[in-house]
Amino acid sequence: MSYSNFSYSGNKLKYGTFENIAIDNGRLTLEENADVGEYISDVIETKGFSKLVMSWNAMTGKGNYLEICIRVKKDSKFSKWFSYGIWNKFDSKSSEKDDTDDIAILNIDLLTSKQGLCDGLQYKIKFIREMNYSSPILSRVNFAISDNDIENKSSKKYEDIDIDVTKKSQMLVDGIGKVICSPTSLYMNLNHLGSNIAHLEVCGGVKDHNRGIYGNWSFNVAYAGELGFKSSVRFLDIDDMYNYIDRNIPIVASIKTQNIIELEGSPQIYKNGHLVLVRGFEFKNGNQYIIVNDPASKTTGNVKRAYKLEQFEKCFRNVCYVIEKN
Repeated sequence: MSYSNFSYSGNKLKYGTFENIAIDNGRLTLEENADVGEYISDVIETKGFSKLVMSWNAMTGKGNYLEICIRVKKDSKFSKWFSYGIWNKFDSKSSEKDDTDDIAILNIDLLTSKQGLCDGLQYKIKFIREMNYSSPILSRVNFAISDNDIENKSSKKYEDIDIDVTKKSQMLVDGIGKVICSPTSLYMNLNHLGSNIAHLEVCGGVKDHNRGIYGNWSFNVAYAGELGFKSSVRFLDIDDMYNYIDRNIPIVASIKTQNIIELEGSPQIYKNGHLVLVRGFEFKNGNQYIIVNDPASKTTGNVKRAYKLEQFEKCFRNVCYVIEKN
C-alpha cells in the first residue's frame, strides 16, 4: 500500500496547451480580451493508483468561474474527461450525479478506478468570465493518489503536544448544524492561521450547490485557497499528521464509524463520515491519545476531546485538509 501527494504551481504550469490563456507570475489567467479560455496539462505519468482526489487554489469572484476536469490513464487508454464542476467563491457546483466510464468513477471529490491501477493523469481547466469582469486566476493544482487503503503506521510513542486552537460546535447552528462538520473544522483551522472570517461565511463559501452538501473535500480546500492560503487535500497517515502538528499546523481529518464503541468518547456515530480538527497527541495512563476538536460536540466546552489513538487509527480515512500560510 502506498500513496503520494504532489502539486503543480509556478513554472510547472507552463507545460501544457493554451487557448486564450496567459501565464502571469506563475499563475494562469485569461488573455486580456478573452472571455473563455482553456488550459490542458501535459500527460503526467504516476505510480499506480486506484484512488485520487484533485484540489486547487484559485482566485475567483463575481462574474468569473473555473471548470476543473481530469482524466486518468490505464496502460495506454484514457478515461473520459470527468468534471469536478464549476468553481466560484460564491456559487460552486459539482456534477449533479456520479460520473463513470469503463475505467473510473468520480463520486463528488473522489475518483476511483474500476479495475486495476491507473498509471497517469491529465487535467483541464476552463476559464470563463462574463463581460467586463476580471479573469479567474489559477495558482496551484494538487493531487492525492493511493493504490489501496492506507496502513496507519504509527510508533505510538509520540511526544505530548497540543496546539491551542479555537473551539467551535457545529451543533449550535440552527437548520444546518448537523451537516457542517467540514466547514466548522475548516473554520477552526483558518482562525488558527489568523483569518477573522465568520463561521457561517465559511459554510456558505464551501457549499456544493448542486449536491446541497458542505463536505465536498475539494471545495473546502479551494475556499481556503480563495482566502490566500496554500491548501490541498492530501492522503496522510498518523505519522504524517504528527509531523504537521509538531510544526504547529493542525490538520482537518476525515473519519467514519459504524457504532459508538469504535471511538470511545465521541459525541455520536459517524456512519456517513465526519471531519474533525486534529490538534495534538498525548500519552497518559499507559495509552496514546490523539487530541481533536470535534465539532459534533453539543457544547463549545466539550469540543476538545482525546481519543485513543488505536481506535482513531481504525476510523481514520486518511483524507486530510492541509492548510498553510503562503
